[in-house]
Amino acid sequence: MLYQLLRLKGCSCGWIGTLGYKINDEHFATNHTTPDILELHQIFRAMADAGVRHVVMEVSSHALALDRVYNVNFDYCLFTNLSRDHLDFHKDMDEYFAAKYLLFERALANSAKCIVNIDDEHGKIIAQRIRESSGHLLCVGHGDDADWQISADKTTLNGSEFDLYGGSGLKLSINSPLIGAFNIDNLALALATLLIEESDTQALTALVPRLHSVPGRIEAVPNDRGIGVYVDYAHTPDAIINLLKSIGKLPHGRIISIIGAGGDRDKGKRSLMLQAALRHSDAVIITDDNPRTEDPNQIVADIARDREPALHGGSSETVKKPFGLPFAWQVPETSC
Repeated sequence: MLYQLLRLKGCSCGWIGTLGYKINDEHFATNHTTPDILELHQIFRAMADAGVRHVVMEVSSHALALDRVYNVNFDYCLFTNLSRDHLDFHKDMDEYFAAKYLLFERALANSAKCIVNIDDEHGKIIAQRIRESSGHLLCVGHGDDADWQISADKTTLNGSEFDLYGGSGLKLSINSPLIGAFNIDNLALALATLLIEESDTQALTALVPRLHSVPGRIEAVPNDRGIGVYVDYAHTPDAIINLLKSIGKLPHGRIISIIGAGGDRDKGKRSLMLQAALRHSDAVIITDDNPRTEDPNQIVADIARDREPALHGGSSETVKKPFGLPFAWQVPETSC
C-alpha cells in the first residue's frame, strides 16, 4: 500500500517483498521475502541507478535473525501484527517475537520513526519499549490511546470505509476498494506513515480509491454464479481467523473454506488451522497445498488430527460436540 500510494503521488519508488521486487513499475523475481544481503545490496544499487528515492520493503523474521539486513538503516519501521508462524525456524513464539523486535532495536539506534499497530498485543509491548527508550513512536489502532484512531470502520463486497482521527481534531474519511478488516488496519498504518511528512490530507485521501489488492490477499475470483469467491494467502491459525471474520461481515448465506498446509513447515499449526477454519465456516474442505518433500497424505492427516471419524465416514457428532460446527472432509484425488 505504501508503494502504491508513493507511486500514485508521482514518487520514484522501489518495493521488495514476498512476491519479488519492483523498480518503479518493472517487476523482478526473488527467492526470499527479504533477499540475502549480497542480493539485497545489488537490488539497492539497481534502484539507485534508476533514480529511486523511496524503498518500501518487507523485513522477515528470518532476515533479521540471519542478518540479511545488516547495516541497512531504515527511516520508518512499521509493525502490523504477530501470530504463530515460522516455528519450523524459530524454536518458539518468544524467539519469533525477539527476531521481529530486532528491527525496532535498530530503529531506536538510528532514530527511525516507528509506526505500530497497538490493537495487537505484541504491538503494545513494542510501543511500550519504544516509549521507555524515548524513541520516535506513532501508534495506530481503534483505542483512545492511539495517535491515529480508526473509527466507524465497515467492509462490504466492494471495499471498505473508515475514519482516521489524528491530533488537533484532524479527520480523514477513507473509502477503499480493498476488502477485509485487516486491510483497514494496514491502510491506516500506511496512511499514518505518509502523514508524518504529508500535509495535504485531501490529496492523499483522494489516492486511496485507486489502490488495488495484493495478489493472494482476499483476491476476488470473477464468476457468473453470483457468489463471492476469494483466494487468500492466510497460512496460520490467526490469519485464518482474521480472514474468515472479515468474510463473515460480508453479505453471505454460507461460508465454505478450502484449506491446506505447506510441507516442510511448522507441523504444530496444522490442526490449529483446521480448528480456526471450522469455528468460522459452515463447511471446510481439506486439500493440498505445496507439499515440498512431504507426503501430501501425511499433511492432510496432520491437519485432520483428532478429526478422523468425520474424515472416514463416521458420525460428524465427534466434531460437532466440541465445535458446534460441521465436519471436515478431504476431496478425493479422483475429483480433481
